[in-house]
Amino acid sequence: MFKYFFLVIFYPLFAQATGQEVGNGGKFVLCSDRQYYFYDYVVTVNNQFGAIQSQLNFKQSVQQIIRNLQRLNDPLAIELQEFMSILYQQIPGKKYQWFAQTNLPYLWNPGGDQMLPAQCNKVKKQAALFTAPYADIAYISYMYDFRLIAQVQSQKFGDIQVSMLWVHEWLWNHFSIKNFLKLAYFNRLLHSEKMNSITAMEYSKIKSELLK
Repeated sequence: MFKYFFLVIFYPLFAQATGQEVGNGGKFVLCSDRQYYFYDYVVTVNNQFGAIQSQLNFKQSVQQIIRNLQRLNDPLAIELQEFMSILYQQIPGKKYQWFAQTNLPYLWNPGGDQMLPAQCNKVKKQAALFTAPYADIAYISYMYDFRLIAQVQSQKFGDIQVSMLWVHEWLWNHFSIKNFLKLAYFNRLLHSEKMNSITAMEYSKIKSELLK
C-alpha cells in the first residue's frame, strides 16, 4: 500500500524561442519503496471517492472509464475513446500525435522540491509533455518517454499509474493550469471504484464542482 503523501507542482506554461507553447506534462516521482507514483495518484490519496481500481491493467482501466462515462451519458466518453485509440501513434489528420523521446527535460517548480517528504528520495522524472497547435501545425504534439513509462508499467499496480498519466494529459483539454488540483481529483474519481456505481445525479454534481 502506498503510504507516502507528497506534492509536485507543475511548472507554468512557457514559450520556446520559436513561440510554440509547451504545456505541462505528466511526472513520476520515486519514493523510498523504490516505486514510481504519478502526481495525481499521490496528491489525492485523501479523497472522498474511496478505493482506486488498482487490479485493472492499463487497457482494462481505460475501457472501464469509457464504459462508465457512457453509462452516465457523458460526452467525454467519445473524447477519451478518440484520444486513447491513437495513443503512441502518428496518423495524418488526427488531433493528437505522439513522438517517443527519452530523457525528457523536467519541468520543475522550485517550491515543489520543498514539499517532498523525507520518505521520498526526490528522484523526479518527466514522462510526457505536450505542445499546443502552432502556425501550420494543427495538432497537439505529445512527447513521451516510452522507456520510463514501460518501467513504471512493469511495477505492481503500475498500469494504473500509467492510466492516470494519460487520462491526466487528456483532461488538460478541459482544465486550466490554475485548476490542476481539481484535475487531479477528477482523474482520481474516474479511476475509482465509486465510478462503477455512482448515479448520474451524483456524478453530475461532482463534475460540475471540479470543472467550474
